[in-house]
Amino acid sequence: MKSINLYTIVIGCLLASGCTIHPVYNIKSVDTTKTQTFTIKDNRPQTEKESEILSSIATSCSYGIARMGDDKTNPDRISYLAAVLSKEKGRVLSDKTITLNHFVIYRNNQIMIRGGLPTGGFTNALLNDAGCYAKKDQPGGYDLEENPDGINAVVIEISLSIDGKKVNSRTVRPAPGTASHFPGTPEVWATEVSEAVDSAVMDIVKQL
Repeated sequence: MKSINLYTIVIGCLLASGCTIHPVYNIKSVDTTKTQTFTIKDNRPQTEKESEILSSIATSCSYGIARMGDDKTNPDRISYLAAVLSKEKGRVLSDKTITLNHFVIYRNNQIMIRGGLPTGGFTNALLNDAGCYAKKDQPGGYDLEENPDGINAVVIEISLSIDGKKVNSRTVRPAPGTASHFPGTPEVWATEVSEAVDSAVMDIVKQL
């Protein structure tokens, strides 16, 4: 096994710091002040509500993945979900209780932090010199068909139930233009996160 590039580790650590990896992102404008005719019961695990760098160990499959806490989007994801559901399905959902089991947002920076794809290409190898890439069954990971080019991505999973009906959504949004350390990158991430959240919530709407 080749030695891990020190520059890659240092940059990875900087990117994994709270001030850099977790700015507050403004997502699509929506009126969150209106009173909803339904109730959202937040049944998510506490960990999903908090920001976390999944691993600081370069050989871990979770290295380069961060979970975004509730306070890292404006408006917060629950208020946004409620406002969109009210606008799109308010009449159908009137007087109902929506149990929200999961609404988790990840930023997957594994390719950027590890310095590129493993030798042999992404389709032929999921391991590189430092360790492995997280796949679909791992938090914040994705499979090849979800992100064919293997670039940085926003990964969102939503799970809720209404009247016993379970509704699930999984969104993997590749984030081109984020694989750099230049000042403009946060603005690009902001757009990608906003679009990913909107896509995930609208996928829920379509299933109701």
